[in-house]
Amino acid sequence: MTKLLKLFFLLFLPCMFYACKSDDIVANNGGTTNSAEMYSYTNQPVTYDNNVYRVVTIDRNSYYAVSFDKFYKVTNNVPALFTPNADVFHPNTAFIYDDNYIVFAGTRISDGKKQLMIFDNGAYTIADLPVAYGASLSNLVFYGRAKFFCTFYDSLKYVKYDSGTFSAYTVPGQFIRKIGKSGSSIYLIVRNPSFERTIYKINESGYTAIRTEPEDLSVETLNSDILQFGNSPTVVSYFSETGWNSMFTLENSYYDYPSTIKGETRNNFIGIREGGNDSLLAYVWNGTNYIKQTNVPPDVNFQNMFFYSTSEYRDNTFYILATNNDDSKKVFKVTLR
Repeated sequence: MTKLLKLFFLLFLPCMFYACKSDDIVANNGGTTNSAEMYSYTNQPVTYDNNVYRVVTIDRNSYYAVSFDKFYKVTNNVPALFTPNADVFHPNTAFIYDDNYIVFAGTRISDGKKQLMIFDNGAYTIADLPVAYGASLSNLVFYGRAKFFCTFYDSLKYVKYDSGTFSAYTVPGQFIRKIGKSGSSIYLIVRNPSFERTIYKINESGYTAIRTEPEDLSVETLNSDILQFGNSPTVVSYFSETGWNSMFTLENSYYDYPSTIKGETRNNFIGIREGGNDSLLAYVWNGTNYIKQTNVPPDVNFQNMFFYSTSEYRDNTFYILATNNDDSKKVFKVTLR
């Protein structure tokens, strides 16, 4: 029963990924072999709150940790409660433009209304999101300081924020699957009926359809690129408005498929997955080769794991929150060396 529950959560919870187990080596697709130790990995037990369910990267030394009724800033594994406006607003995630501009998404404590709390040069401002009470924010992408777009789970609505003013838009289709950047441009990937998807480019004035295509291949986002993973063979391609452009092919599409990818651009990113004996496997694409990393320490593993989630990539760092079968938690910090 435990294994079945584990499989269920890994397949269906947002931002949590299931991977088949293997320790096979991935071929480098030609070229000169590069470093197999590009990242460092640190195990940081979570001892301050067993209800933490999300982590948000601040930088390579700190992250936000979200609990059911608390919000922490954790620096060098030392937690501190985050208390601004804590009597009226509970944050459940954060999006960071820079150290002086941060958007916290959460709810008004009195009635559960979805709100944003914006930190701008030392001052906090709370604003109501122009969405229904049941809407749940899925992602937020900046297109400038005090300028961003945000999307919502199971919805065709997206919201633009520009220096204090909200504008809501609705695209055709079933729901927005992804929002991501390719270079400086921002795109929505929208699911349509009949197993199709439409890619829209969005900007300050609205949206424009780029193309409609079959929805049979997986799409993942990096900070400034959108990638597609093919099937049999697994060709990894990057998005452009004229089509998908092939980069490389995974040698074994069954065993070497990453659970999640993190990085700034298509020229250098890391993919992780669960391997044999509950190990954490990591592979790095450096623009030429896709290389299995050999320096993941034994204590960075998924033994007794129930599920895991990952934070965004910032300051060449991301964090993995692993929840064990006994509900204990641990955080793995993964940092570019």
